[in-house]
Amino acid sequence: MAAQGSLRFFGNGSGAPDLDRVKIPVDDPATNLPGPAADIGAADLTIECWVRGDLTSNAAGPITCGNNVDWINGNILIDRDRFNQDRKFGLSFGAGSPVFGVSGQGTGDRTICGSTLVLDGQWHHLAVARRRSDGFLWLWVDGILEASVDGPDGDISYPDNGIPGPYCGGPCTNSDPYLVLGAEKHDAGPAYPSFTGWMDELRLSAVLRYPNGDFVPPSAPFTPDAATAALYHFDEGTGTTAFDAASAPGGPGHGILRVGGSPVGPAWSIETPFPGMLDVRAWLAGPFDALAGRMRDDLRAQALVPTAETCTASGFAPVGHPGGEMCAPPVLSVTGEHAVVDWVHVALIDPITTATVATRNGLLLRSGRLVAPDGTGALHFGVSGSFRVRIRHRNHLDVTTAGAVPLGAVPVLVDLRDPSTAVTGAAARQVIGGQALLWPGDASGDRSLRYTGPSNDRDLMLLRVGGAIPTATASGYWPEDVNMDGVVKYTGSGNDRDALLQAIGGAVPTATRSAQGP
Repeated sequence: MAAQGSLRFFGNGSGAPDLDRVKIPVDDPATNLPGPAADIGAADLTIECWVRGDLTSNAAGPITCGNNVDWINGNILIDRDRFNQDRKFGLSFGAGSPVFGVSGQGTGDRTICGSTLVLDGQWHHLAVARRRSDGFLWLWVDGILEASVDGPDGDISYPDNGIPGPYCGGPCTNSDPYLVLGAEKHDAGPAYPSFTGWMDELRLSAVLRYPNGDFVPPSAPFTPDAATAALYHFDEGTGTTAFDAASAPGGPGHGILRVGGSPVGPAWSIETPFPGMLDVRAWLAGPFDALAGRMRDDLRAQALVPTAETCTASGFAPVGHPGGEMCAPPVLSVTGEHAVVDWVHVALIDPITTATVATRNGLLLRSGRLVAPDGTGALHFGVSGSFRVRIRHRNHLDVTTAGAVPLGAVPVLVDLRDPSTAVTGAAARQVIGGQALLWPGDASGDRSLRYTGPSNDRDLMLLRVGGAIPTATASGYWPEDVNMDGVVKYTGSGNDRDALLQAIGGAVPTATRSAQGP
């Protein structure tokens, strides 16, 4: 998985047929089964994304808006056309301003135009919507409503038994049953130019997202909800698949990158509209397998990792957001390198006042990468500046970077697995085989490891297994399970008490170890 990023198109268009675009299937012409979740239009819809481009590379002139299909003459960003047939829509740019067009099933055509120059080299949020009951259309730029009008009524989804017309040197089966990004889907000629620029965070919804007019554009990557038909973060960074992060029935509808042309596109990019992106890497010593060079995912494999974040309940108060992050169940079904180990908490610390400026909760993967709750991309904090970075876990000692990390629109890597990454204090991490790890054993959550004496962590382990029979065990998602194998053990092979004793030194039971940092 890559850090937060975007997808860049180069506008090759018909000069590179069926290339420099993303193709998302919306129907199987061989059957009359319902289309995939990305086949929106049978109900209300909202389409939104972030875009960045310039006029020099997108030369389409002004579009005549009205009862027509002239949106097709702009630099095309989204094309869900059907060649010479009804039930279609698309989004393009004319003279750098957004244009949205819809054709109903025998109910006419309508193109509406925004007024803001969007292709000015900066990121802008675009949103368009349509109400199924009467065909009413809306278009927003950066949350400001710029156009709205009554449009064609009826169902504009791709027909489940749709038959592509014979207009593409044969049936248009290679273009009609797709939603295409970045190009005119049929390669009908240079009169229908493609889009050149960046696209990020495309969300297709089966509801009217913004029914009350103007709105504040999102300041972070989208998270899927029940109304999300498809969601593309474009964070993959490699490969030829744009993964659908939604969990809609009939999904996922992964996009297919058709790479080619000159320049070769589409290309993955680290550009993003969001400030404050962190790509954090860390090892937890409890589940770390030194021979495998990665962490175990025993908790996930036993279905013990909750879908709701556990950091707030562990005492890590949210700052700058409400907390309560959720992950979709499919995220916890991923196996291998990208399997989830547990929830972790990350905080940005003011380097002067040591106050916590912002926090986020994310998922730590076996590879040591920390991702957003949807299982992809870096954590987004929505702030710019330089901050110290702290990572916390419910039964490991937290670690804080010694220096301030500058955050901006490009994701910043903070690799706490690397012993050379400077952190606050001496021996603040355990080092095994050249890898730095967070110390395990903080069953009490008080930022210290104690084997004996008041408030020690060992007694909590004994209490968890019953308090009277040391050989008893307790299965579950417990803070006393410091090796994170899904079972609290006080004695025997793989017990948690020994992990605590080793973390404080292994020889002097009265020794202690504390987290270091503000």
